[in-house]
Amino acid sequence: MTDKFIELQRTFHDLPKQANESDDTDFSQWFPTDKRFCWPHLIKEYRLVILSEAGSGKTTEIRNIACTLRNEEKPAFFLRLEHIPEHFEDAFEVGTHEAFAAWLAPNEEGWFFLDSVDEARLRDPRDFEVAIRKLSKQIVIAKDRAHIVITSRITAWRPKSDLAYCDNYFPYAPTATSEHDPQANNIEHKTAIQPDGSIPTQTDSKNENNSVFRIVALDDLAPDQITVFVKARGIIDSKAFLDAVERADAWSFATRPQDLEELTEFWLDQGRIGGRLEIIQNSINRRLVERDQDRADARPLPAERTRQGARLLAAAATLARESTIKIPDGSANSKGIAVRSVLPDWDDKDQSTLLSRPIFDEAIYGTVRFHHRSVREYLTAEWFAGLLQCETSRRNIEALFFRNQYGLDIVSPTLRPILPWLILWDEKIRDRVRKLAPEILFEGGDPGQLPIEVRRSVLRDVCKEMANNVTGRTMRDEAAVQRFADPDLTGDVLALLREYADNDDLKAFLLRMVWIGQLEGARAQVMEVALNPHAERYARVVAFRAIKAIGSSEDREHVYQNFLTEASKLNREWLAEILWFASSIFCNPFRVES
Repeated sequence: MTDKFIELQRTFHDLPKQANESDDTDFSQWFPTDKRFCWPHLIKEYRLVILSEAGSGKTTEIRNIACTLRNEEKPAFFLRLEHIPEHFEDAFEVGTHEAFAAWLAPNEEGWFFLDSVDEARLRDPRDFEVAIRKLSKQIVIAKDRAHIVITSRITAWRPKSDLAYCDNYFPYAPTATSEHDPQANNIEHKTAIQPDGSIPTQTDSKNENNSVFRIVALDDLAPDQITVFVKARGIIDSKAFLDAVERADAWSFATRPQDLEELTEFWLDQGRIGGRLEIIQNSINRRLVERDQDRADARPLPAERTRQGARLLAAAATLARESTIKIPDGSANSKGIAVRSVLPDWDDKDQSTLLSRPIFDEAIYGTVRFHHRSVREYLTAEWFAGLLQCETSRRNIEALFFRNQYGLDIVSPTLRPILPWLILWDEKIRDRVRKLAPEILFEGGDPGQLPIEVRRSVLRDVCKEMANNVTGRTMRDEAAVQRFADPDLTGDVLALLREYADNDDLKAFLLRMVWIGQLEGARAQVMEVALNPHAERYARVVAFRAIKAIGSSEDREHVYQNFLTEASKLNREWLAEILWFASSIFCNPFRVES
């Protein structure tokens, strides 16, 4: 695998204004129906937040656009938010602190790409706020000529409070005659379609709460982008690859670059598509091997020792809530985990050999980090699973994951991402998760590896909690449903649709499982919703998409004709879905944008 950047012409879409009204906003409920934007549009913005899921490529994108701007001799800087609170000078990964100091004096624009909110909060929830305050002070004399771009995982961004915080520390007041004013440039801003189907007058790109920040989401890869990516990675017959992905229902592993990277490698090696567990195991196995044979011969390291060292470092990074690891010769660096403290029986040569493997990003300022958090989480789960095989350790280990606070049993937020993997190997941990927070099974890992009886029970438990409004928003995330939807749950989904027929939220949730999992046995029930003009707005949208995925051409034609004749004034949102629905370009369970 090469680390060379692949230009995919990534697109973005605005998030609705209403999405910033509460910190509890579930962004998965907002389906984009508007225009897409590319970087030439977005770099004109002075205040921008980019949201996306892990592995979607946001870090790679902003690093590349920062490099592109610098190649054009423009002041552009890529910084890690988590490094700013204590080591501002060392937070620059594209551009330097010296170049930043030089930029402050002239009266010219500059770009700051800040990555990322979730990493900043991993060590301490307050580090994000500290980073924002510190950078604000550093650029106080040049705020109105600084373009600020902040990235975050969707689940880590607090739409109301984080936005207000950023507005407070990064105010922006362009003059009416500024040639760089986003309004003067007439950038293609989104027009939000209202629930009644009307289109309001759009006067600017700000949110209704008058935020100066524009909030956009990074789109998943479309088939043409996937084709470009896999060809660049060495797959000659891209159609055969895409056909295999479709047959394996593995689109959820192809719409984000990091997952697609591993899927591509697996295909090149095995000539087939694996499951999520198999894919991540293959990724780790590949990345723990030295790819340069000369270096491998000169600095050999046994495979099992390499794996165990990676597990220990992953566990240390997770438990310490510190993503960076100091390399042995990085003694001048005061931040990060000291590898000697984690691997005391390893000499400096073996430590350096391990940290040079591609499972870690290249060293920056004397530190490395795991190339992706999902890999670190999986290896941490492996380490805990090994400890749990010794029953004498169980009580202490479980106390790290589960604790009682103010009379309530809760899951430790730091170790919560580890549980979706750990439950695959430890039945007792799995039972505790099912009783305390069954939605965790939707949040990662590979639920398809769980016994069917467990998945049936968990699905029923989660639906019951949703009906009682006691579950979190994470399980409603579309990507989470993708990990759980499977045709062997068709009978259970149908039974739950009947049981919760009057609950619109649950109906939409279950219909989404039908759509994403392509549960063909639920076609009749989906048709009933798709043909019902009085169905709940979002449930019908999902029903349209499900029929597109599992229905026959006759089914689609029936729904299409029925919709066109059901009312004198058609709902605009449904009309947009029907137009997409009726097209012949959509053949996979995610949206293709022309």
